[in-house]
Amino acid sequence: MPLHCWGSSAFGQLGLGESVLEEGKVLSPVSHGYFSNDRTVLDIGCGLHHTVFVLEDGTIWTCGSNDEAQLGRDSPIELGQVFALELHRIIGVSCGDFHTLVINDKYSVFSWGNDQYGQCGRGGISLEPKPIPRLIKSLEDMRVVQVACGSSHSLALTTNGQIYAWGANDHGQLGLGSKESMSKPTLVSSLQGLPVKQITCGRSHSFALSVSGAVFGWGNNSCGQLGLNDERASLRSIGAANLQTR
Repeated sequence: MPLHCWGSSAFGQLGLGESVLEEGKVLSPVSHGYFSNDRTVLDIGCGLHHTVFVLEDGTIWTCGSNDEAQLGRDSPIELGQVFALELHRIIGVSCGDFHTLVINDKYSVFSWGNDQYGQCGRGGISLEPKPIPRLIKSLEDMRVVQVACGSSHSLALTTNGQIYAWGANDHGQLGLGSKESMSKPTLVSSLQGLPVKQITCGRSHSFALSVSGAVFGWGNNSCGQLGLNDERASLRSIGAANLQTR
């Protein structure tokens, strides 16, 4: 199945080459010549100015801006493989503004990029970005099936339905009951015991979907993005108003 892409290409984030880079934008979907029947894309993650492609063969390719080491390799802009992960079969990806998380088929999580709020989850906060993909060791035994990134925060969902959160927390987007940022994955205890099957993040808010179909949100709510019929931020998970999926 062919891959199509469109939008801004000012930083090479579409991976279409120099000609499109010079134009700066693509106004309607175009077929991506590199990804064809023998290079099937399994998953895609988009950051602020970078893109990550996970192929069906388990390899990972990146393009776009690399000013915060978010590509996981040295060369910026042009599409290229992340060879630091070539021994792993990658099956999923999520991108923050300037950081990247991936999962391999062993349910382990790797991170790289900007880490000024601890969003790489390796412990400690650094003004220097982390350019090389590394295992998040504290999640090694958790069997992670999905990751999600906000602007500068991260979530991980495990096979037993638990959520771990880390990174920036200025709006309570980690769901931990405070506004303290975390540099290591921390269990979202307010949802413990409630089996969760899916997670997602906005810029500074987060959502979880339970197995029963209930939706829970937390974090920034200045525009009512939590669906609670108010504009107050929530530091812990709370069910979205009048919303039940089927």
